[in-house]
Amino acid sequence: MAVPGRIRVVEGNEALLPAVLEFARRTYPEGSHQGRIGYYHWLYERAPGKLSSMLLVLDDQDRVVGTLHRLFLDWRIHDAILQVPTLIDLALDPEYRPSGAGIRLILRGTQDVPHAFVNGSNPNSAPVFRGLRYQEIQGGVWSRLALRPLSALWRTLVFRTSGAATRPIEPRRFKPRYGIQCTSAPSDQLLAELALLANASPATVRPNWTLDSLRWRFFHPQGPRHVLFHGRDATGELLSALVLSLGTTRGLNVVRPLLLVANDHRSVSDLIKASYRSAKDAGAHAAASYSMDATVIQVLSDLGARKRKDPPATFFHHKRRTDHLLFTDLDIPAGASDLGFDAFPRP
Repeated sequence: MAVPGRIRVVEGNEALLPAVLEFARRTYPEGSHQGRIGYYHWLYERAPGKLSSMLLVLDDQDRVVGTLHRLFLDWRIHDAILQVPTLIDLALDPEYRPSGAGIRLILRGTQDVPHAFVNGSNPNSAPVFRGLRYQEIQGGVWSRLALRPLSALWRTLVFRTSGAATRPIEPRRFKPRYGIQCTSAPSDQLLAELALLANASPATVRPNWTLDSLRWRFFHPQGPRHVLFHGRDATGELLSALVLSLGTTRGLNVVRPLLLVANDHRSVSDLIKASYRSAKDAGAHAAASYSMDATVIQVLSDLGARKRKDPPATFFHHKRRTDHLLFTDLDIPAGASDLGFDAFPRP
């Protein structure tokens, strides 16, 4: 059993990366992006202090036994654009979990920022954020949809009995469907159009996208890889777009929309149907989603998606307690937080 007094929370640096990788490789499944050194160089490329924005728990032998990483994105909060960290990859070696190191990491991760975002908090960690009086955000729906039910059942049985993982799907296997195009290497022009479409949201609190931030977040050479589906109207104007991630979990290949923008119900429906059909044809077993958009939620429900019975929780931290009054009109895409399915294999 670990002795709480003999652990310390420190900022990351280049010299500690080998220890971070060793921790990640015993904590996350084989092939996860957390086990690649390039992931951390990508993740902290835009952070205020670069690798010093990484927070680690060290034991008395200077082994990394815990992490809290921060994904820094630009958010539009009413009339201001602020850099807001999303707290991700909060993990501790099992014997250190009772030590209070998790709370120390969280407090350290938010002490120097006016706001912080947490999405996908599981039943074990959600009570911690509630205890810290974070603002809990309602209205987001987590759902699942089987794309290949029989294959998913078989792969689940194989995984449970033998632990055998499924082979990840390469982005090149995703193809255009129903007039919706797709690419894993979008042009600057396409990303600039996507930024305009995404920033047209009337919500007063939402991520603020630019060509550069979209390329960094979803299509950076060292970052997790994604596929962009997009549709245009008769004049050639970008009508809808969806950034799709894919990863292996519990023996299944699961896709997830991380950023979905469209002008109307039909465009949303066409986009989801085309991307999910492409994913199914490529070999994906299931789709998972998080959305606050009523149209997206309805389209997924019409396709047979089921709401999760034990949905994760979503929170905002505010240094000033009264700031929760500003965070009521929200547009939060899954891409503001989720890295859990971003496990496309790299050459």
